[in-house]
Amino acid sequence: MAPPVVSPSPDPVSTAINVGSLLLTGFGLLSGKSASDKAAEESKQQAKRQLKYDQDARNMQWDKLNADRQWAIEGNKIKARNEKRIALWKDATNAASYIQKLQIRNMEQNSLDMQFAKSNLLYDEQIDFNDRAAKTAADSEWRQLDEINSEAAFDAQEQRIQYMQAEGKARAAGASGRSAAKTSQAALASFGMQVAMLNEGIASAGRNTRAMLEEIKNDQYSANLAAFAQKMLDPGELPMPIVPFKTPMAEFQDPRPLDKDFDIGPEPILGGYTSRAAASQAFWGAAIPGIAGSVATLAKDIWAS
Repeated sequence: MAPPVVSPSPDPVSTAINVGSLLLTGFGLLSGKSASDKAAEESKQQAKRQLKYDQDARNMQWDKLNADRQWAIEGNKIKARNEKRIALWKDATNAASYIQKLQIRNMEQNSLDMQFAKSNLLYDEQIDFNDRAAKTAADSEWRQLDEINSEAAFDAQEQRIQYMQAEGKARAAGASGRSAAKTSQAALASFGMQVAMLNEGIASAGRNTRAMLEEIKNDQYSANLAAFAQKMLDPGELPMPIVPFKTPMAEFQDPRPLDKDFDIGPEPILGGYTSRAAASQAFWGAAIPGIAGSVATLAKDIWAS
């Protein structure tokens, strides 16, 4: 009969090691689950904090957009007031400049009108003087001709008397016949020659007088032409200065009303990514230039030229 198999008795050390390993494994499993749960809870809390931050940031962005919009509206009001001040100043400056130019124009017009009236007066006086001078010269020539004619008449009368005296002497001497006829013919021939000379002198004086009268007329015409050449032309009406136009003013547009649905982006969600770029940028940042200032600079250049 075979002897019974006796199993060896377990090693106490190995058994203890095995039991320890099992206990450590179980503890590790329990510790890992606890850490995982803790990490998940921490992530959840972080997501909640991020959501709260994004919500607060979104509300602050909305407040900032409203504040910026109100600031832009106030800026437009200031620009409009400044634009009006510049326009009123420019209108007043243009009005003062227009009045000054109008006064200068009126003074120049009055001066030219007075000069023209003076020129006409001097011209008329010169023409009258020329007429009087021509008449005086013509009267002098006619007077000289009358004196020549009177002197010639006296000379002719004297020659007639001399002829009659010579003929009377011849008759008183008792001359007769051919001798008396010759004496009478000689006296008559002398008388005729003297009368012819007197007549020629009178005719020459008449021709000279007519020539002098023509010369007087030419001198008068020349003097009248010289007076007309010095006469001032009618200045007419000087152009009036341009009436200044009213300075235009710029129109400023206020920003449009804000819309929370799209001006600051969608509402943050738990665990979602919020982009700050999703919020719309300020759309009123571009400044509209004023017209009055530009017109003032342009008008200054125009008036200076």
